[in-house]
This record gives sequence, structure tokens and C-alpha cells, in this order.
Amino acid sequence: MKKLTALIISILLVLLVGCSPIGEVSESIFPPKPSGELYDIQKTLEASVGHGVNLVYPSAGQYRSAIITKDIDFDGEFEVFSFYSTETDDKTTVMHVNYIRRVDGEWVSVTDLQVDCSGVESVEFVKLDNGPSVKMVVCWDRYSSLNRQLSVYSIDSGALVETAKAGYSVYSTCDFDSDGIFEIVAVSLDTEAKNASATLLSLHSGGFTGLSGCGLDGSVTSYYKPVISKFTDGTTALFIDANKSTGMITEVLYVKDGQLQSAISYNVNNENLNTLRQSLVRSGDYDRDGCVDIPLAQKLPLAYTVSPEDTAYTTVWHSFDGTALYPIAHSVINYTDGYFLHLPDNWIGSVALERRLDTRHRIFYRWDPVLLEVGEEIMRVQTVKIKDWDKADHGDDGYFEVCRNSEDVIAVKFGTSALTPTEEFININLNVISENERNAIQTNKK
Repeated sequence: MKKLTALIISILLVLLVGCSPIGEVSESIFPPKPSGELYDIQKTLEASVGHGVNLVYPSAGQYRSAIITKDIDFDGEFEVFSFYSTETDDKTTVMHVNYIRRVDGEWVSVTDLQVDCSGVESVEFVKLDNGPSVKMVVCWDRYSSLNRQLSVYSIDSGALVETAKAGYSVYSTCDFDSDGIFEIVAVSLDTEAKNASATLLSLHSGGFTGLSGCGLDGSVTSYYKPVISKFTDGTTALFIDANKSTGMITEVLYVKDGQLQSAISYNVNNENLNTLRQSLVRSGDYDRDGCVDIPLAQKLPLAYTVSPEDTAYTTVWHSFDGTALYPIAHSVINYTDGYFLHLPDNWIGSVALERRLDTRHRIFYRWDPVLLEVGEEIMRVQTVKIKDWDKADHGDDGYFEVCRNSEDVIAVKFGTSALTPTEEFININLNVISENERNAIQTNKK
């Protein structure tokens, strides 16, 4: 197994998650068809609200069932939370959350709450205060990917009540100060006003309190799911990748002296240029040190360009200590042909690239950064359809197969340069990106 495969694939995948402090999948996901106790629960729901219940399943997060069980008050008995929808006379979708619990050995629907939303994005159970129970945090869709509702529910006098709610675009829960109580960071984006901000929320008996907040880059168009990680000094931080018309940025938030702060500086137009890159490469733990690394784009010299507008980039991965970015590794990612290459250290600043799009070639040459001249060929990478590769004789063409996906073979031919790597290095550091991962990079925005 190639040692970098899982590492970089985990970065390219967008299903990165933040803190998941409480709960296990095994107790939350039911089979598609009800049976046994689940059947009794669903019959209880139908008896309470009517037959033909339109169950609604959360679209993201750990809990993906429309009927979720959880012992939130730790009394040894499971509570049941069901999500379903109804329609008003004008065909408007109305969401419901129904609370079911055992009473004298029988399942009973205790509370049914109506929510003016269009769907359920996610559900999690989090300790948000010093009380004996965890809270249920539900993220509701509200007809817009940037306008959602965050609701916190608790059990009060045996009934389900909404303790607090707030609007948000993306959010995260995490225990920033390691006191066992989780805070909520809610990020709001108004694309028309080009305004974005993050607020640190704390729960109290009357709802949410905004402890502190800070402004963010308002020129972004969408966010990915926030990722909880650490700076290299150990400080807990929140990393949020966001798309812009000019590429992608990473916002970085942390708490200092009880105040939510951005670790990124902004220009006079309140734009984050420090983490701006042209390619849609997500941040991730590239070197597996437990800290998220931020990818930035660096222009790569082009050899034998067809058009002066042609550009190529290496992805330079940076660690972050909360103040400065430090380069730790370089890679070339070819989304069109579906592979990535981790560059050897002696290539940095000393290679140029030729792109032959018609034959799906990428050719690396030695580059003289002083004379700005292209030297001898180092190696070439070609993407070939499997059927064409398998029927050809490669005994004399110098190519060898490195990896393949469902459609293509990625093959390499070495040049004669002193910078030419070993076959072992290429076999470890050149890997395919699956079609699902390429699609996820482009589409999985939160």
C-alpha cells in the first residue's frame, strides 16, 4: 500500500468532520424497514400524528436516521426523536420533531414541535452547559444553503423544548477551553451585502448569548464544513475552507482570553489574501502531525507553452502556528486526468512543466531559475485508457504502469536527468484521485 495514498485522499475528501463529543453510530441508525421495537415506535408516531408519516432523514453528520434514539439524561432509558414533514394548504413544507419515550412500559408520543424549515441537515448531541443532560442540536435547512437554522433542544419537566435557536451559514461545536462544556461557533454570510462574521455562542436558560465575534472575508460565495484541529503550538482552532470567484481561502478561528478571534489578517477591503489559492484544494493534515495544513498555490514554470496565458501550479502545503505559515511539502494535482504527485525535495524551484493536453501528457524538465532556461527531461507522466494500455506492447517504449482507476492507467517514463527519481519513489508518491473524490472536491459545499 502506498503510504501517501490514504494521507492525501483524506485531504481531498470533503467529508472532514469536526468535534463529535458524544454518541455512537451504532445506537442511532436503524434499518430502512421497521421491525421489532422500531416498528412499535413508528406505530406510536403514526397513532399520534397520523398515518403516512413522511419521515425526513438528516443529510449530513453522524446521525442519518429519521428516528434517533439517545439516552440524553443518562437515566438508563432511551429517548426517541423522530423527524417528519407535512405540507400546508399552499404546499409549503413544514418540519416536525417528535419526542417519544416509555411511560409504564409503553411508547408514548410526548411532544410534537413544528419548525418552519424545509429539511434536516444534521443532528448531534452535545454538552453545552453544566446541567446533567446533553442537548440535541439540530441544523435545519431553510430553503437556502447559506441560510439555515440552528436549534438546541432539551428535556424539561418531561417534555421536549427548544432552548435556543440562531441563524447560520455553517457552524461547529467544540470545547475550545477544555472545560468539558462545548461552545458553538456560528458563521453567517450575506452574499448580497458581501458581509461575513463568526460568533461564539454560549447556552443559558433564556437562549444563546453571543460571547464574542469577529469579521471574516465577505467576498466568499460558499463554505465547506468547518474542521476542528490545532495550531502547531497546541491551541485548538477552527479551519473553514470557503470558495470565492477567484479560488478558495481558509478562514482560521480560535479563542483567546474568552474572545473569538481570526488568526488571519485581512487587507483594506477586508479580504483574506493570505490563504487565497486558485485551485479548489481543501486544507487537511498533510503530514499527519495532528494539525491541519493549508495548501497554497505557487506558479510552476511552463516549458514549451502553446499560449502565453497558460499557467501551472504546485500545491505548497503549509503548517500554521497561529501567526505564520511555514511550507512543509509540495505536490502537483492533476484534476483533469485524476492523479496527484508528491514532489521530491530536490525538485523544488528546479523543475518546469510541459502540458500536452491532446495526448494527456505531463512532462517535467530541469529548470534553471537564474538563466530561466529549460534543461533536460526528468520524466513524463501519461494517462491512457485501460483498453488501450492493455493491448499495447510496452517492452520498448520505456513506460511502466504506476496506478490505475476504473478507466485509466497512469504511466511514467523516466528521462536521463540527475533529478530523475527512483521507480520506488514514484510508486509511493504518484496516486490516482477517484471519480467520487474529484466530484466531492467540486460539489460538497456546506
